[in-house]
Amino acid sequence: MKKSMAAFLVFIFMFLSVPFAHAKDSSEDMAGDFKLFSVSHKEYTLSSYKGKQPVLLFFWTTWCPFCQAEIKKMAGSKAQELADAGIEVLTINIGEPKDRVMKFLINHKINLTVLLDENSSVSSAYSILGVPTFCLVDKQGKIIFEENTFPENYKKLILGK
Repeated sequence: MKKSMAAFLVFIFMFLSVPFAHAKDSSEDMAGDFKLFSVSHKEYTLSSYKGKQPVLLFFWTTWCPFCQAEIKKMAGSKAQELADAGIEVLTINIGEPKDRVMKFLINHKINLTVLLDENSSVSSAYSILGVPTFCLVDKQGKIIFEENTFPENYKKLILGK
């Protein structure tokens, strides 16, 4: 009980202590660009997908039980389903050191693209207030969905049908 309360207080403090600069361009809710490194030290930018394919950004932490459930779903059949639909999935771990994230990925056999937002600058810029958060960005770079649950109607959102 004490551990969960301490984790909850750390979570609240972490998200209330960051500045709230939103990563949306006021004209049409465009997603702000970012540069992050994956756990395998490969550089990723959101702008590299613009004009090419939609991207699902999944913001998460290792200590969040809801995140753990969602990332396991994403690592299963959901990842292949999204890939078949032409959607790139970028999972963004918020505020945790690489070694903790790697341990979690290995222990749970997660094989996804995991980016490290160690200083929480990207999650802050996107005004992420809780985890998990899913953010679907179309290939023009417009944010078309941002919620704490997976967008089951993602194909309709992308195709507009």
